[in-house]
Amino acid sequence: YQRRVHGAAATLWGATNPFLKRATAGLEHVHHPRLPRFIAELLFLVRRPQYLIPQCLNLCGSVAFFYALSTLELSVASIFANSLTFLLPYSFFVLLFSKDPPPHTFFGMILVSMFIGVCIYAQA
Repeated sequence: YQRRVHGAAATLWGATNPFLKRATAGLEHVHHPRLPRFIAELLFLVRRPQYLIPQCLNLCGSVAFFYALSTLELSVASIFANSLTFLLPYSFFVLLFSKDPPPHTFFGMILVSMFIGVCIYAQA
């Protein structure tokens, strides 16, 4: 059960990262004559549902991760979640925006997946 919660957290992180990246496009060009840059950027993001919805889902993933940390061994939990957090954003980015991964990236993803499997098998 705890591994599923960790998997859900990593999936939420991975699935929302491409959307967050796309929703923050143009943030570097935001400025307002009377507001500090930080406030202008914050207003830019808060007014965009294409940013707020993925950000809320991403934060739900963080809540699930911290919940699962309380019930799963830390040495496995951190490896499992962090590895999936590297794998899933790129996988979702490729699926959603139809980019072809370079062969060395695909090979690295396979190695990370095998490493996760070894850690889970060793813990079981």
